[in-house]
Amino acid sequence: MRNYRLLLPHLAVIAPANPDPGMWYPNCAVYAIFDAETLVLVDCGNHFATDSLDAALAALGLDTRRERVIVITHCHIDHSCGARVYAERYRILGCTRTADILLHHPNQVLYEEPEIIVPMPIEAFTPGDTLTFGGITLRTVPGPGHTDDSTIYDTMIDGKRCLFTGDLIMLPGGQLGWPGSMDYSLDKSRATLAWLAEQTYDLILTGHNMGGADSGKVFRAAMARIDG
Repeated sequence: MRNYRLLLPHLAVIAPANPDPGMWYPNCAVYAIFDAETLVLVDCGNHFATDSLDAALAALGLDTRRERVIVITHCHIDHSCGARVYAERYRILGCTRTADILLHHPNQVLYEEPEIIVPMPIEAFTPGDTLTFGGITLRTVPGPGHTDDSTIYDTMIDGKRCLFTGDLIMLPGGQLGWPGSMDYSLDKSRATLAWLAEQTYDLILTGHNMGGADSGKVFRAAMARIDG
C-alpha cells in the first residue's frame, strides 16, 4: 500500500513508517513541496523512519532535486528527529526556539526517553521571517499553543494558498492537538486560532493527516472546543 499521496501538482504528503511495526515512536505527516530544481519538506518524521520516507520520495521522483531543504514545525520527535539522519543531504531549518531545543533540551523532544535524543544543530530563523529556496517561498508565522516553539508555514502552491500548521489542530473537525507538551498552552492555542480564523487560505495541512481542509471552519471549531 502506498504511503504517499499527491495533493496538488507540486505538493505531496507522505506517511513515513517505522521499520518495525512494534516500535512505539510516533511519526507525522511529511509534506513535500517541489519544483524542477528544489524540494522542501515540511517536517521529516522520526529518525527510525527515514528509509520509508526516502522510498516514498524516490517513488514520487523527488530524490534527485538539486536543492533539498527541511523546515520543522516544532521540536517533537515525530516531526524533527529525522533531521539527524538528513543533516548531510539537506539544509535543515527551524525557528530560534526549535533550534535551541534540538541542541540543548532533549526532554522536550521526547519526554519518555530523552537519552535516545542526539543533539541536532540546525539553521535558525526568526519567526516572521520569509524563507526562499529556489522558486519556493515560505512565510513563517509564530503558532504557539501545542508547543511554545511551534511555527506555521504559509506559501502559495499551484495558485493555492497553503497553510502548514503542525499539531495545532487535527482533521477532520478541528480537534485540538495533543495537550501533553510541558509548554502546552490553551490560551496561546486560542490566540493562534483566533488570528488564523481571520485569514483566508485554500488548504490547511496538519501534522497527522494525509489530506487538507478548506480554511475557516476548522479554526472556529477548535476555538469553540476551547470556549466550551
